[in-house]
Amino acid sequence: MGLHVDDVLYAGAQAIRDEFLRRIKLQHAVTGGDEPVRKFCGYQFVHDRQRQTIHMHQADFARALLTRFDMLKVRPVDTPMIVGAPPLGPWEGDEVSERTKLDYMVLVGSVTWLTRTWPSLALAALSLSQFVNRPGPDHLAAGRRVMAYMCGNMERGLTFHGSDTVLDQGYPHRHLITASTDSGFSHKGEKAVSGSSFLMNGAVILHVARRQTTVSNQSTEAEVKAAALTAELLQGVVQIWSEFAGVRHPSVRTMIDNKGAKTQCESGTDSVASAPYLRSKRFVESKVYSGLMWLDLVPGPVNPSDMATKQVRSTSEFAMKDNILSGREPHLYESAEVVAMLAAGRQS
Repeated sequence: MGLHVDDVLYAGAQAIRDEFLRRIKLQHAVTGGDEPVRKFCGYQFVHDRQRQTIHMHQADFARALLTRFDMLKVRPVDTPMIVGAPPLGPWEGDEVSERTKLDYMVLVGSVTWLTRTWPSLALAALSLSQFVNRPGPDHLAAGRRVMAYMCGNMERGLTFHGSDTVLDQGYPHRHLITASTDSGFSHKGEKAVSGSSFLMNGAVILHVARRQTTVSNQSTEAEVKAAALTAELLQGVVQIWSEFAGVRHPSVRTMIDNKGAKTQCESGTDSVASAPYLRSKRFVESKVYSGLMWLDLVPGPVNPSDMATKQVRSTSEFAMKDNILSGREPHLYESAEVVAMLAAGRQS
């Protein structure tokens, strides 16, 4: 059961649920509980038994946000950020009014909350949040574009699957976590962005975009730091999974698109090049050696975490990665290493 104040969300055996409700009703008045969940803590759910899916979204919250900013009937756009546009920078002009600044803060906070079921908003939320103390015209325009994107996608969200067609694609992965890691390295001496995604049953269960705390000198360094964040988050995710399942999760396949970072985190040897980020490197190494995760090299265009670290190169690539993360078109990429493992398993 998941409890939030007086709201209870239950999943499990029917007999246990019925007995739980019977005992609770002896002492308390109970509302609901006799049908599949439709709303819980601001989230909305749609069940499709024929397709074996559960769709989770925040359309009511998104609609309220767009209504507040009079953006409910604007023309929708395909991406929350303009493809190919330069990153947002500081505003050096006159400060906006306190009311405008407050509205901007409300927008940023609301977009951040929506990233729980809207992974394609994560990078936009991170970018906008850097300028809450001094927003300018470019930041306000970027915020309006995010809302224009939301306008055409309010019931988007996450679709979790239960069918064998989806969960046996590639290899059986029902109830198993698949992770991916990536970084957005800046060639201008700015701090890189780390991205981490964790998928289960066809959709993402955690998608994080976080600016790194130190400047990286090369892309491999940024990728190792991003992998360290992924390993750190994965520890908690696997512990929660194990509590539910009652068993230890197998070593988590973690997709990474930087060969140098993968090699460094698996080699067990240090070099002059890795000295500045040795702590991150050794942390990832320890999680690989302990069996928490294994690193799987994949091409950048199919790495889901790429969505959290940089603007994608085209609207088609954005749609493809968004569909994978959200579960609308779930696909488990089969790398060369995965193909080799499957072949070895069939032969044995």
